[in-house]
Amino acid sequence: MSDSVSNTAITTSVLERAMRRALELAATPGVPHGPNPRVGCVLLAPDGSVIAEGFHRGAGTAHAEAAALSSAYELAGADAAHRT
Repeated sequence: MSDSVSNTAITTSVLERAMRRALELAATPGVPHGPNPRVGCVLLAPDGSVIAEGFHRGAGTAHAEAAALSSAYELAGADAAHRT
């Protein structure tokens, strides 16, 4: 497997912007504090553009990463996912 991160156009400033956005998502108003930490997630394309975002909405709900992947799946217009 190749190291795709080193072959991208993602700069430090893009990564910092994405992290700031993930922190904003984690602090979304109305999300209850609970046993799980408040987490935000931003998915980036190889060129640094935002593919999708998500955040943890509280105990018993999808984690931020799963929420972002679900959003990306919907935005792509996918109608099936295959996994092992």
